[in-house]
Amino acid sequence: MNEKMGISQKRGIFSNPKILPWLFLAPAVGLILVFYGYPIIRTIAISLRDYNVLNPSDSTFVGGKNFSRMLKDGVLKISLKNTVIYVVASLSLQFVLGFALALLLWVIWIFNSADIIYVMTNGGPVNATQTVASYLFQLAYTKHDYSLVCAISVVIMAVLFCTPLCI
Repeated sequence: MNEKMGISQKRGIFSNPKILPWLFLAPAVGLILVFYGYPIIRTIAISLRDYNVLNPSDSTFVGGKNFSRMLKDGVLKISLKNTVIYVVASLSLQFVLGFALALLLWVIWIFNSADIIYVMTNGGPVNATQTVASYLFQLAYTKHDYSLVCAISVVIMAVLFCTPLCI
């Protein structure tokens, strides 16, 4: 009936599968350009001028003069050094604390599995079901060989600490 009246079944641009995804992206791309693109371009333009905030029309083009002033700025050098120190120190601290927490949680989880193995098989026939955690448990609480337990733990901790650094 619609064809008899001259009305097409197509809905124009919205029915084209090649154009439709771009139509959905258009608002996001527009917002990105407005809120990121324009400020970046404006910042670059101002950096090439002797810009006066109180009288923007009085600014003159100076090219790379502001960049050469930046390289001679002693306060900027101190600020960059302090920022690098702060970032390295805070990231290192976060890494060490995060790694220590992960290691602690891993050890707790391992010892939770160690008690199940110990109760069910006691290491199994000829250590067939022995894990490091159950072996440490056995060494510590049945043989009272705490020195060997600590030595094994130190090696495991060193391996776990070095593994992310080597990747």
